[in-house]
Amino acid sequence: MKIVLDYKKGWFGKFRKLKIYLSGDVFLTGMKQGQRMEVEIPEKTESLFGKMDWAKTEKIKIEDLSEGDCVEMVPYYSYEHAQSYRFFGKKSLPIRIVIRNKDGFQKSPETQ
Repeated sequence: MKIVLDYKKGWFGKFRKLKIYLSGDVFLTGMKQGQRMEVEIPEKTESLFGKMDWAKTEKIKIEDLSEGDCVEMVPYYSYEHAQSYRFFGKKSLPIRIVIRNKDGFQKSPETQ
Protein backbone atom coordinates (compact mmCIF):
# COMPACT_ATOMS: atom_id res chain seq x y z
CA MET A 1 0.00 0.00 0.00
CA LYS A 2 1.26 3.49 -0.84
CA ILE A 3 0.70 6.40 1.54
CA VAL A 4 1.99 9.96 1.75
CA LEU A 5 4.08 11.18 4.69
CA ASP A 6 3.96 14.95 5.28
CA TYR A 7 6.27 16.34 8.00
CA LYS A 8 5.04 19.88 8.65
CA LYS A 9 7.23 22.75 9.88
CA GLY A 10 7.16 23.68 13.56
CA TRP A 11 9.32 24.66 16.53
CA PHE A 12 10.20 21.29 18.00
CA GLY A 13 13.18 19.53 16.37
CA LYS A 14 13.39 22.19 13.70
CA PHE A 15 16.89 21.19 12.57
CA ARG A 16 16.63 17.47 13.27
CA LYS A 17 15.47 14.59 11.09
CA LEU A 18 12.51 12.51 12.18
CA LYS A 19 13.18 8.84 11.51
CA ILE A 20 10.13 6.86 10.43
CA TYR A 21 9.88 3.22 11.53
CA LEU A 22 7.50 0.35 10.89
CA SER A 23 6.49 -2.22 13.49
CA GLY A 24 9.43 -4.25 14.76
CA ASP A 25 11.68 -1.13 14.65
CA VAL A 26 12.20 -1.51 10.88
CA PHE A 27 13.61 1.77 9.50
CA LEU A 28 11.56 3.20 6.61
CA THR A 29 12.96 6.70 5.97
CA GLY A 30 14.25 9.92 7.50
CA MET A 31 12.45 13.22 6.97
CA LYS A 32 13.25 16.90 7.42
CA GLN A 33 10.54 19.40 8.35
CA GLY A 34 8.63 20.62 5.31
CA GLN A 35 9.27 17.40 3.43
CA ARG A 36 6.49 15.37 1.80
CA MET A 37 7.00 11.93 0.23
CA GLU A 38 5.13 8.89 -0.97
CA VAL A 39 6.21 5.59 0.61
CA GLU A 40 5.33 1.95 0.12
CA ILE A 41 4.16 0.11 3.25
CA PRO A 42 4.93 -3.63 3.07
CA GLU A 43 2.17 -6.17 3.68
CA LYS A 44 1.80 -7.50 7.24
CA THR A 45 3.10 -4.24 8.74
CA GLU A 46 1.12 -3.48 11.88
CA SER A 47 2.15 0.07 12.81
CA LEU A 48 4.08 3.20 11.85
CA PHE A 49 5.80 5.72 14.16
CA GLY A 50 8.44 8.43 14.25
CA LYS A 51 11.54 8.47 16.40
CA MET A 52 14.11 11.09 17.41
CA ASP A 53 16.82 9.86 19.81
CA TRP A 54 15.04 7.83 22.52
CA ALA A 55 11.65 9.51 22.13
CA LYS A 56 8.83 8.33 19.84
CA THR A 57 5.60 9.65 18.39
CA GLU A 58 2.35 7.82 18.93
CA LYS A 59 1.99 4.62 16.90
CA ILE A 60 -0.47 4.57 14.04
CA LYS A 61 -2.17 1.29 13.18
CA ILE A 62 -1.72 0.47 9.49
CA GLU A 63 -5.23 -1.00 9.42
CA ASP A 64 -6.50 2.59 9.95
CA LEU A 65 -4.88 3.68 6.68
CA SER A 66 -6.10 3.30 3.11
CA GLU A 67 -4.24 3.52 -0.19
CA GLY A 68 -3.28 7.16 -0.84
CA ASP A 69 -3.95 8.45 2.70
CA CYS A 70 -1.71 11.22 4.01
CA VAL A 71 -0.08 10.95 7.45
CA GLU A 72 0.69 14.48 8.62
CA MET A 73 3.25 14.89 11.41
CA VAL A 74 2.82 18.30 13.03
CA PRO A 75 5.51 19.36 15.54
CA TYR A 76 4.51 21.78 18.29
CA TYR A 77 6.29 23.44 21.18
CA SER A 78 5.24 23.97 24.76
CA TYR A 79 7.43 25.08 27.65
CA GLU A 80 6.12 22.30 29.90
CA HIS A 81 6.93 19.63 27.34
CA ALA A 82 10.40 21.07 26.68
CA GLN A 83 11.27 21.05 30.39
CA SER A 84 10.03 17.50 30.94
CA TYR A 85 11.84 16.33 27.78
CA ARG A 86 15.05 17.98 28.89
CA PHE A 87 15.10 17.11 32.58
CA PHE A 88 12.97 14.01 32.98
CA GLY A 89 13.73 12.01 29.83
CA LYS A 90 10.24 12.33 28.36
CA LYS A 91 9.67 9.42 25.98
CA SER A 92 7.00 10.93 23.73
CA LEU A 93 7.69 13.55 21.07
CA PRO A 94 5.58 16.71 20.82
CA ILE A 95 4.43 15.78 17.33
CA ARG A 96 0.73 15.50 16.58
CA ILE A 97 -0.31 12.88 14.01
CA VAL A 98 -3.19 13.68 11.66
CA ILE A 99 -4.45 11.25 9.01
CA ARG A 100 -6.21 12.64 5.95
CA ASN A 101 -7.87 10.74 3.13
CA LYS A 102 -7.26 11.44 -0.57
CA ASP A 103 -9.80 14.27 -0.48
CA GLY A 104 -8.03 16.01 2.42
CA PHE A 105 -10.62 15.18 5.06
CA GLN A 106 -9.33 14.20 8.48
CA LYS A 107 -9.79 10.63 9.68
CA SER A 108 -9.88 9.59 13.34
CA PRO A 109 -7.08 7.06 13.93
CA GLU A 110 -7.00 4.46 16.68
CA THR A 111 -3.56 4.69 18.29
CA GLN A 112 -1.66 1.88 19.99
